[in-house]
Amino acid sequence: MLNEEGFIQKIYSIIRSFNHALIQNRLGMKGLKIICIGVWMGGLMACLFGQSTSATMWAHEERLFQDPGYAGDMAQMDQQLMRLQMHAAGTSSRQDDSSLLQIPVVFHILSANSSNFLANTRVFSALDKLNEAFRKKGFYNQGASADMHIQFCMAAIAPDGLPTNGINRITTPFARVPSLEKNIELKETFNWDPSSYLNIYVVSEIRFSTNGVDTLDVNSIATFPVDAGKISDGITIRGNFIGHVGYPENAAQLVKEVGHYLGLFSTFYEGCANDDCMLQGDRVCDTRPDNNAVVNEGCFPNNNCLTDAHDSRKINPFVLDSFDMNHLFMDQNDLSCLYAFTDGQRARARAALKYFRGSLQQSRACMTPEPYDAGLSQLDSPSLIHCQEMVSPRVELINYGLVPLTEVKIKYQLDQDTIYSLQWAGNLKYTEREFCSLPSIPAAFGFHQLTVYTDSPNLFADGQPSNDTVRLGFTRPIPLAKPFLIDFEEDIPDKWAIDNPQGETWERVKKGCNPNLGNAYCLTLNNQSFYETGYADAFISPPIDLTQLQQSLLSFDIAYGFDPSVSQGTDTLSALISLDCGQTFFSVPLFSRSGSNLATQIISTDTVDLWQPRRCEDWKTISVNIDLFTGRHAMIKFVYRKSQNGFPIYLDNIRIDAFPTLPVAEDLSQPADIQVYPNPSSGDFFVNIQTTQPQTGQLEIWNAIGQKIHTQPISIDPGAAPLSIHLPPNLAGLFFLKAHLPTRILVKKIVIGK
Repeated sequence: MLNEEGFIQKIYSIIRSFNHALIQNRLGMKGLKIICIGVWMGGLMACLFGQSTSATMWAHEERLFQDPGYAGDMAQMDQQLMRLQMHAAGTSSRQDDSSLLQIPVVFHILSANSSNFLANTRVFSALDKLNEAFRKKGFYNQGASADMHIQFCMAAIAPDGLPTNGINRITTPFARVPSLEKNIELKETFNWDPSSYLNIYVVSEIRFSTNGVDTLDVNSIATFPVDAGKISDGITIRGNFIGHVGYPENAAQLVKEVGHYLGLFSTFYEGCANDDCMLQGDRVCDTRPDNNAVVNEGCFPNNNCLTDAHDSRKINPFVLDSFDMNHLFMDQNDLSCLYAFTDGQRARARAALKYFRGSLQQSRACMTPEPYDAGLSQLDSPSLIHCQEMVSPRVELINYGLVPLTEVKIKYQLDQDTIYSLQWAGNLKYTEREFCSLPSIPAAFGFHQLTVYTDSPNLFADGQPSNDTVRLGFTRPIPLAKPFLIDFEEDIPDKWAIDNPQGETWERVKKGCNPNLGNAYCLTLNNQSFYETGYADAFISPPIDLTQLQQSLLSFDIAYGFDPSVSQGTDTLSALISLDCGQTFFSVPLFSRSGSNLATQIISTDTVDLWQPRRCEDWKTISVNIDLFTGRHAMIKFVYRKSQNGFPIYLDNIRIDAFPTLPVAEDLSQPADIQVYPNPSSGDFFVNIQTTQPQTGQLEIWNAIGQKIHTQPISIDPGAAPLSIHLPPNLAGLFFLKAHLPTRILVKKIVIGK
């Protein structure tokens, strides 16, 4: 107990610490400012480090300041979770994300004295309260609260494969944690695989130094999802917050830390800032801004921020300032006030669990092992696009049973057709695995679903059928006829594949060049609301038959508005080609442009949020000669690599003009006989024909499939000015110019773009 003099010295020490941290702009525990000094002296430490004190945000700020790599990882996490939340919001009308996600938990009970361990009943009680809080049950079923649909289970299988009750008791000096470094060391010493278990370390004391001088008690500390799978991952918490029957509200301390573990920030983080509710404050739009200078506000209504409506986008539900949400688990408040999560916190936590901590969903730690349990984990063959007539499945077999696996039937079926079977024989001990190649089966053109499952391990019934089956969808694409045109007027062709690993996707929109001429729809990918760099999405063709051809030209239309003053990087659109059914694509692209070189319009800041193609002048036609690849089956992949604060890309009228023979002549004329310039052109160009005497004739323009689209009479004289040609608008692609003269026929290949 401090005397009065010591108490005053402690206040001055804390003030020095606060000022030092403020100058460094890295005060981690922003909710612990000196606004509490005016309270009753005996309660000062309770105010600063009261019931709900967590060191998680303080440790987070320390790492941001000291480790640029961590800062970058956290920024990427925020951006990824924002994108996933926005994607989920866009699909919520079509599907309800109410699947129950399960997290296996192990409680490591650390004590310096083997006679001073927590009772099992307290641990199980803590787990019960954790489940009630995340499922909105019991005491936590009150008011406007979200059911997280997340459930916690005690681990039933230890890392060595032996059964466990999920409680690991350890006698060790690590029960007292004097620093962040020691906290990491204890996790490195005692962790169970963090990719399969949520490790909760229950200790008797946590005392961290804030500036090398002051040592202050805190209650708990957790890691964020960027540490998923690392040996330092997990939660450390004092034992008096685990199932203490005298103070049931203490259960909220663990709930708070699990919230951090799932990517939730404290509501006071970054104070009242709310110009971008997805990337400021706690990164959740339906939690009101919370002043980081006011903590332990109690359960009574009050309002310490006037910025609730600063973010004017629809994603912010608040249009007026109102009372702070002092009842949220992630608030820095008295534990007895806390009982709720919001829908926004639910979306962020579930996204973090699925994307960053997805391995927990694959963990079998909560499943009591059966004697006989043969399962399958993955199909690594065939690939998603499969071009051969025969399919040779390859599957990973795992023995999940306690008894060594010596034989099992592996059955497989394509769609609803014939069921094939392989009798596997070997010797797999508990948790051992091996890949099995199955005999080949035929696959017709089109989309297929391959189903593989196990049956009768060691001639016994399988003890856990839920892991017996794996499925894989793949396509054996029908080669496209040539020439072809993909204009998106009907739909996105189902023969083409979309690769969108980050959640957003290509979509069909009514923004084509000229709706009045039947060109209303196009393909787009809008990354304008996303804030990461380097992610790529692809639109991939099926194999295109270029055999028996002499010439071929790839053409496509693009629209892209670019504002150099806004973009923090450059978006890149590339077209790649593959000759091995998409297994590999040539590293040198057929086409690649970025930023202003990709732009079809340079736009200004005041229109950046609204720009979209509205006229044909907003579009350009790109034409690429692919003669080098004739005689083969080729696949084309359009890749859009996005930058931070990027812009939407629009894609339309993808075509390949391919010629088994020239439609107008046996061969092209020599350059000395006829010149066309500029070539490529927009449809307005000049033709110069060499002649030694006056001649009259006819000039024709033929398209790629041998149709005459333009005719005009010509009269030429030696040394006369070149002919001026003006073609109708909206022509694009490869064409042939044919000049009929009394003595000869001249042919020239021309390219026309918008």
